Amino acid sequence: MLKKSVRKVIFDGFSLVPRSTGRKRLISISRKQKKTYYPLIRKARQAARSKRKIIIGTVPDFSWQGEGVRVDEVLANSPAQQAQLQPGDILIRLAGQPITSLKSYADLLRALKAGEKIELQFRREQDLKTVDIVPVER
Repeated sequence: MLKKSVRKVIFDGFSLVPRSTGRKRLISISRKQKKTYYPLIRKARQAARSKRKIIIGTVPDFSWQGEGVRVDEVLANSPAQQAQLQPGDILIRLAGQPITSLKSYADLLRALKAGEKIELQFRREQDLKTVDIVPVER
């Protein structure tokens, strides 16, 4: 019997389970269907590879474990630099949506369009600041 710790739910009602052969198998959580769904696995991989079309000019701190996304670097001549973001700022909300992790940040960036003015809320030390920022094409 498989332990729940090795399962990763990727679609409603389905889990991606490692097999002893090194390949992964997508199975129904209800265990009624133990069929491998390779087209769904392929679709999940393609969705993960979909690239963002815009940037705001921040490089995230990948070691940050707190809430939001901490800025590690601000790219020169970027919307983030024009908005006066600094390394160490913690991005809290983008376009009215909360930023809870790097994944949520990337998902929000994928949903936005270049040239749209959006509101970015961030924390610098103890101060909460809000700026308008216009993302550019990648």
